[in-house]
Amino acid sequence: MHLMQLVRLALVSLSPWPDDMSGKHATFGDVEIDADLARDEAGNMLLLVKAHVSLAVLPDRDAEGVVSVPLSERHNAEAAIETFANLLSVSLVCKRQISSPGVCAYLVPESDADRQWLTDSAGLQSDHAGFPRLPTGIMLDDPTLQALNDRSDGVALLAEALSHDHATGRFHELIRVYERAFAVGPYHLIDPLSAFLETGLFGYAKDEVLDWIERRQPATHADRRPEFMLEADIAPVIARMEQAAYDVVLNKDLWRDKSPARRVVWDPEGGTSDRAGSMFVRKGSKPRMEFKLLDAFSAYPLHLAAAGVPNTPTDWWPREADESAQPDVVAPHDDHR
Repeated sequence: MHLMQLVRLALVSLSPWPDDMSGKHATFGDVEIDADLARDEAGNMLLLVKAHVSLAVLPDRDAEGVVSVPLSERHNAEAAIETFANLLSVSLVCKRQISSPGVCAYLVPESDADRQWLTDSAGLQSDHAGFPRLPTGIMLDDPTLQALNDRSDGVALLAEALSHDHATGRFHELIRVYERAFAVGPYHLIDPLSAFLETGLFGYAKDEVLDWIERRQPATHADRRPEFMLEADIAPVIARMEQAAYDVVLNKDLWRDKSPARRVVWDPEGGTSDRAGSMFVRKGSKPRMEFKLLDAFSAYPLHLAAAGVPNTPTDWWPREADESAQPDVVAPHDDHR
């Protein structure tokens, strides 16, 4: 017996925006997708994608009455959203980016008992997260350029990584930076990379490096494994991996060698000092800090120009979230090109 539905919302931007957006409905397994044309506050076109999945049991609810979004069904909905966005990208020959509106999940009751259960609940979980990033560049003065003469391959791979807009693409290139630096494959990389990073300023430990390597297989292969990783699984670790790559390329003493020996070419003004995103800044310095805010599930970045929610059907819960009308849904006959 299905008790209610979960509706997961996401925003998909396409570049260039296509002339024809007629196909906006799809089914992937147990997940139904429908999408509306929308505009953000700046007038840019988006697709507001809604993934509907039925729940077999009531969600968990804590002592304060806050309802948790079921993990398995949410992951299924997000996988369907990403599949839909990928199909659009391939069929329309364009880039795609996925983000979230400020409120990105609703529950839809299917019985009077469901409605009463939701009425008695305090709200839906909302724990917006994010990860800080201090741009880690350096002034390319002559001594620095000379220090990189023996590792132009590492510079090239790091540049490839920074050129990717998509988290999964950037992840793959950053792994290649590490592999090139230590001249070993991914699983033989764990010990020397950990040993090197642990002597630096950024609070890396072996368990964090191991986590990156364990993500590599499901983020790269989708053959015999029942599960594979997508952008939402990779994005939270990219900032720390990028910082580590700068440390490796600039400060590793022996290039293309397993040695963890360190030199000092790059002495940054600040950075993150642990996996939780704690920051350090050198006294007297004024580095620029960036912070990417994620949605309530740490899955997609918030679309800050469309941080509100659209008008939703009256049976979608929670209703108190429906305070804004951003992004604006565009009627099908509107000129959206």
